[in-house]
Amino acid sequence: MGRALTAVLGRTNWVAPPVWFAPVCDRLEDAAVLLDALPKGSVVALNGPVVAHACRGRDIVRLVDLGFAYETAANASHAADLVSADLLRVMALAGTPTGLLVTLPVRTPLWGGQVEGALRALEGARDDGIVRHLGVRVAGPWAMVEPTWRRHDGFEFAVCPPETAEEVLSFASGRRVGVVVSGTRPGAYRLVRISSLAEMSPFLAPEQDGP
Repeated sequence: MGRALTAVLGRTNWVAPPVWFAPVCDRLEDAAVLLDALPKGSVVALNGPVVAHACRGRDIVRLVDLGFAYETAANASHAADLVSADLLRVMALAGTPTGLLVTLPVRTPLWGGQVEGALRALEGARDDGIVRHLGVRVAGPWAMVEPTWRRHDGFEFAVCPPETAEEVLSFASGRRVGVVVSGTRPGAYRLVRISSLAEMSPFLAPEQDGP
């Protein structure tokens, strides 16, 4: 997957690969072909049940996005329950009890305890070894996401789209938070969508440089 990075990803104390993969597949056979081509230790986003099932038994790092169900919580305890239930579902689907990279998507300011409850559940899961590292996914305009992130310092890494990358990278650097940018933006950790070996092959070149 190219040369290993010489620096850890933000405050994770983990030397992460420079390219993370988000397979997009409708058939288990197609997902298996893509995963077979990845080096051991690759980061793979569990984009749906097909990919999650195909990841079973593989020596990879699983990236899980929790989705927005926590936003509907009536209070912090309800949010914690919703997130815990999501984690249990993902663990059962992926066939792995530990070591997940988990992102909490944030798209708007929330003031009803939803984020506090979600983080409480995730930090507890991290203490138990279920979650390896906890991240935030920037899922809305930066002006809407920044207030929530500023109030909560528990995130170890961030995933963001290219249109907010400049602002996110600037904010994250002051908090020692590593940033993974969706897409093929050069000079950064990247999360790339792949649906074929042809799409994947440029990111597996042996001379690929890291960020």
